[in-house]
Amino acid sequence: MLEIWRPYRETDIQNVRTKEAVAGYTRNWGAETPPSAFILSANYEEESVSGGPFSDRYALYFGYRRTFRRTDDFVSPATAKQRIERLVSRAHVHGLAFRRSFVGDTVELVVERNRVGEAVQHGRCPRYYDVHFEHAEPLCGRIVRVKIDRVTPTRTHGTLIDIEPETFR
Repeated sequence: MLEIWRPYRETDIQNVRTKEAVAGYTRNWGAETPPSAFILSANYEEESVSGGPFSDRYALYFGYRRTFRRTDDFVSPATAKQRIERLVSRAHVHGLAFRRSFVGDTVELVVERNRVGEAVQHGRCPRYYDVHFEHAEPLCGRIVRVKIDRVTPTRTHGTLIDIEPETFR
């Protein structure tokens, strides 16, 4: 099917006169967006600068567009949930292995809030994982040094070694 993509047009911009016409043929197939296509187009253009003679340009374009995959495929909620659960499970396995590599190390933590009356406190180390340790006095906001003793699937446990003195109040 022959289509005129851009009908004949003339322009005159700052003493540059152009005349151009474009015609082409396309053949689309497939239900994907965008569909696969074969493209053939011809372009003719005349140009004159400051009233000089016209120069002609011709172009012939052949193209082929192939759709490789659909990006709008429906994924059922059950399938999506199953995939997310597998990813979360893998994240836990990798996180546990990562935290185990620090057993025996001493790390600095910034202590975060703990529940009132609870002796177990926790803080984040520079590697951004939580370390839990026991101390009776609330240390929220303080920097402490903790030796990592053991790792469980849900927590990293340590022993308090040192509390950095407060420098402001």
